[in-house]
Amino acid sequence: MKKIYLSAFAAVLSVGMTSAQVQERPYSFNDQKIDGVEQAPTDPISTSKALGVTFWTNDFTNASDWTISNDGQVTPFGWNIGTTVNTWWATFQPGINTTGNFAEVYNGNYNTGNQAIGVTYRMTTATPIDVMSLGGTEQVSLSFKQYGALFNDGQTVLISTNGTTFTEVYTNNNRTVYLGNNPTAAYANPETISVSIANALAGSGATSVWIRYEWTSRFPSSTSPNAWTTFGWFIDDVALTTNPDNNITAESSVWGTAGLNYSKIPLSQQTGIEFSTKARNNGINPQTNVQLNVNVTGATTYSGTSNAVTIQPAAADSLVLTTPFTPSGLGTYNVAWNLSQTEVDDVPTDNANAPVTFDVTSFTYARDRGTQTGTFANVGEAFVLGSYYDIFANATIYSVDVRIASTAVIGSVITARIYSIDPNATTLDAALILEDQSLEHTIATGNPGSIINLDLAANGSSGFQMNAGETYFLAVSSDGDGGTTAGASIGTAGTAPAQTCFFYDGPDATWYYTTNIPMVRMNLDPASNTIGLEENNQLFGAEVFPNPASDKLNVRYATSVASDVTIKVTDITGKVIATMNEGTKEAGTHQLEMNTASFAEGVYYVTIASGNSVITKKVVKN
Repeated sequence: MKKIYLSAFAAVLSVGMTSAQVQERPYSFNDQKIDGVEQAPTDPISTSKALGVTFWTNDFTNASDWTISNDGQVTPFGWNIGTTVNTWWATFQPGINTTGNFAEVYNGNYNTGNQAIGVTYRMTTATPIDVMSLGGTEQVSLSFKQYGALFNDGQTVLISTNGTTFTEVYTNNNRTVYLGNNPTAAYANPETISVSIANALAGSGATSVWIRYEWTSRFPSSTSPNAWTTFGWFIDDVALTTNPDNNITAESSVWGTAGLNYSKIPLSQQTGIEFSTKARNNGINPQTNVQLNVNVTGATTYSGTSNAVTIQPAAADSLVLTTPFTPSGLGTYNVAWNLSQTEVDDVPTDNANAPVTFDVTSFTYARDRGTQTGTFANVGEAFVLGSYYDIFANATIYSVDVRIASTAVIGSVITARIYSIDPNATTLDAALILEDQSLEHTIATGNPGSIINLDLAANGSSGFQMNAGETYFLAVSSDGDGGTTAGASIGTAGTAPAQTCFFYDGPDATWYYTTNIPMVRMNLDPASNTIGLEENNQLFGAEVFPNPASDKLNVRYATSVASDVTIKVTDITGKVIATMNEGTKEAGTHQLEMNTASFAEGVYYVTIASGNSVITKKVVKN
C-alpha cells in the first residue's frame, strides 16, 4: 500500500486533540509496516502485585531525599514535595490518594494561559541507591504510585548508573489523551506502575542507580501555551524490588494489515491480518519456548501461534503470528492473544495483550473504535480532518459517514472529501489530490451526537472508483466561522499510529498529524447515495489557503467535467478587486496562486464559477 509516513517536529494547536506538525520530506511507500512508525520506547503493564523482595522504598517524607531542578521557575511551578495540591485540574480532587507527602509537578493554569514555555522539570534521587548491596542482583523492578492525566505533556521515568547519563524506562506518553469528556483517560487514583529496569542495568557493571522523574511538553519547540498544559502528575511510594524467577511480559502489540487496523471491514476488503507482540523477559531465569498465541471467536473461529523462541533475562523479542488471519464472512470477530512459555510464570497477569474486536460489514469501512471518546473542534477555524484507508480490492465509495460531536454548533457547514495520493509528491499538501466531495451540509438540529451520511457528488450516484493496492485519504472539512464558536466539532474514537491521521489547520495553512482517530468512515453501499443528476455540478469542490492570507493566496478547485472557470475576488462591500479567467479546465483538481500583497487588510470573498456551478469562500487578509 502507498502510505505516507512523515516524521514530526514540535508544534501543537489548541484543538482538543493530540497533534504534531508534519515535517515535509520524501515519502516511504511499498508495504510500510507499523513497526516503521515511531513507537513509544516502552509500554509496561501496570500491576499491583509486589514482585520478589522490596529492598528500597521512598514515600517523600524527607524532601531532601530528592534533588529538584525546575528550570529557573518559581514555586509552585515545577516539582513540589509536600501535601499541597497546586494543579488546577486536581484542586477539586484530594490529590493522589495516598497518605503523607507526595511529589507533584505544576506548570500553570490552562484556563488563564500562564503556562511556562520551554521548560523541563526534573526530580532525581539525591544519592545513588546501592542495588547490589541492598538487593543482591541487577534483576530489579521499579514501582511507584501515580495520579494525573495526559495532555500534550511528556511524562517519563529514567534511571542512571553514573548520575550523568539517564535512560528512559517508563513513559505515560502512549496513554490516551484526556480531553475532559473522556474521564476514563485519567489515571486511577492511585495507579501502581511496575517496570523492570534489569535491561538498563544488565552488563553495565554498575552497582548503584539514580531514579529521575521528568516532565516537559512532547512538542518542546512550540510557543503555544496549550502545548505546555498539564493536568498534573503526582508520584508517591517509590520502591525497588527484586524480580521474580520467571516472568514474561507482553510489552507492546501490533495488529492489522500493511500497518493499519480497522474496526469495521467491508466484505470486499477482507484480507490477511497480522498480529505481533514484543515479549520481554522480566524474570531472573531464561524463558524457553516463548510463543504468541492468537485465538479468534465470533463469526468464525481460529487459532494461531508464532514460532517459539528462548528469551534471556532483560532481553526482548518480537513474536509474529506465523500465518496471518483472514476473516471469512459477515459478523463480529473477538481476538484474545497472549504469551506462553515452558516455565510457570510468576506474574501471569502481564502476559496478555488488550483484547481486539472488529466487524466484517457489508459496506462500512471504519478505522475509529466505534464509541466516541474525544472531540476535534478547531475553535471554529477552517480545517480538513481525515485518515488513510488502504484498498485491497477494487471498490466504489458512494458516501461518507461522519460523527458530529454533541458540542457542534447548529448552522456550521461541512463537506466530506476523498483524496488520492501522488506517490511522487514531496509534501503532504501536494500529495493529496481531491477526487470527490459532497455538497455542503449545514449541521442541523438532530445532527450533533449522531452519525450523518454525506453523499459524494462529483459523479452523481455513481460514486468514486478506488483501485486495489492504493491508499486514499478520507476527510471532513469546514471553512469555520473565524473562531467565533466551536464550529463543526467532529467525534474521535481510539488511538492511531503516528503519521496515519492528519488535519489541516486553516489559520496556520499547515498540515499536522494526530493520534486521535476521527470518526470519518467510508460507505461502499450504492443505496447510500441519493445524489440526482441536477445536483451533479460541474464544480464540486473548492478551498482557499492560507486563511488568513498575507502575500499569497492559493485557490484550489475541482471540476467533474471539462468547463470554463472564472475566479473573482470581491471585498466586503461587493467591490470587485480581481478577476481571473481560467479558460477551459479539464475534469480534475486545479490550483491557482494569487498575489495578494497589494490587498488591504480585511475580509474578502473568492467566487469560483463554472457554468451554473458557483462556490464562494471567505478569506481574511492580514
